[in-house]
Amino acid sequence: PPEVLVDYDQTVSLFAQLETARQEEYAYKNAPAREKTVKALQKILDNSMTRLTLEEQRINNLANDLAKPETVVKMKQSVSTFLAKPKTVPSIGFGRAPPLFMSKKF
Repeated sequence: PPEVLVDYDQTVSLFAQLETARQEEYAYKNAPAREKTVKALQKILDNSMTRLTLEEQRINNLANDLAKPETVVKMKQSVSTFLAKPKTVPSIGFGRAPPLFMSKKF
């Protein structure tokens, strides 16, 4: 495939992933059930670790952003404007008198 495709990168290319999956399927086509199970579990663990690593990086990036002084100032401003707004309770207008079952206390 590298000689046929222009932008072929085995680590990123969807075509490479499909080719690898096909080769794995062919290799394990007649494998015992135990070997197939081990391979499937290993793949699940690898994918989970990848997701965990990416999520850890995202959380670290958020923590770094929150540690910046300008971010802290913006958050303080947002909280102070939120707390400065008067609290109003929305009124529920029925447009008419409420039904009798709503006015009785049980």
